[in-house]
Amino acid sequence: MCSNKKKLFFILTPVILLIVVAIIGYYLIIPNKSTLPPQKPVTTVSVSKLHKQKIALPIITYGKTIIPTEVTLQSQVNASIAKINFKPGEHVKKGQLLFELTPTDITNQLKRLSAKLELSKEQFDRLQKLNELYKGGVSTIDLIQAKTNYQQDLSQLQDAHAIYQIVAPIDGVISDTFIAIGDFVQTGTSLAKITPDTNLQLIYQISSDNISKLKLNQKVLFYPNNSAQSYTAHVSYIAASLDPQTYNLQLRADFDQHTPLLANTFGKVEQFPDAQNVFLVAQNLVQTDSKGFFVYTLANGKVTKQYVLTGLPLANGKIVINSGVNDWDILITSNPNELSEGQSVKVKS
Repeated sequence: MCSNKKKLFFILTPVILLIVVAIIGYYLIIPNKSTLPPQKPVTTVSVSKLHKQKIALPIITYGKTIIPTEVTLQSQVNASIAKINFKPGEHVKKGQLLFELTPTDITNQLKRLSAKLELSKEQFDRLQKLNELYKGGVSTIDLIQAKTNYQQDLSQLQDAHAIYQIVAPIDGVISDTFIAIGDFVQTGTSLAKITPDTNLQLIYQISSDNISKLKLNQKVLFYPNNSAQSYTAHVSYIAASLDPQTYNLQLRADFDQHTPLLANTFGKVEQFPDAQNVFLVAQNLVQTDSKGFFVYTLANGKVTKQYVLTGLPLANGKIVINSGVNDWDILITSNPNELSEGQSVKVKS
């Protein structure tokens, strides 16, 4: 009986020791739950599904204002200035007399032309009266020749007067002149310039990458000296070939209304082609690292980093995404500074 108790003692003792060691080890190795740091709650994020939006995105470049046409008045003869009939900056009308010239031989020349005209007129009048009195008394050829001679002599006299009287060929504003009464001018001497009433034009160049988007009459905004003030114009000219030096395409635009701008004013140009379907996201959602620009999207409950090719930033705080995302991708719109790739998140309900 005693031996049986001894056997039982030797059997149970190791078992009891193992149980005691296990209990002690549990409390020593496994920390008390009350001492564990609280688990960080899963981040809650806001999301939106991406889809393309139709918007007219401007092509941005730079240009300047120009005077589309300008007429230079020139002397057609060697002469002296007899009269100047305008003030610099004055608005002149087409046909208005501006300069009167006195050529050295004007008297003799005009007398000769006047005498010649008088003779040809008398000849034509005489033949015309004879033809009326005697039907067929004057040949048709003689009558036509007399009339032609008279008209030619009249035209020569009028032309002679015209070259000594410089008139405005168009309506517009006349420039200052360095010519004074009494000055002698030679044939071809510039006397003054007239800027037409038509408004200034805008001239600029656009990269050849955008050729397919360009059309006549597209809207253009011009910001002189990069100011906030803009003036509206519409495309009136697109060059047929690229500029051989810049390989860009030259365009011109006419302003819709008269502007206070001066010629050669430089500024930013925005041209608006037809609307395009593009992805637009808030600019603050686009992040960057050593690989490029990216946005955070949601996939299977985790944050995913998607690298994108960005386009034009817009004034409304949006930016164009040209590639890297697809329709119905789930964009995370929460603060991207609180996110990291692979992070588990849940969507706000």
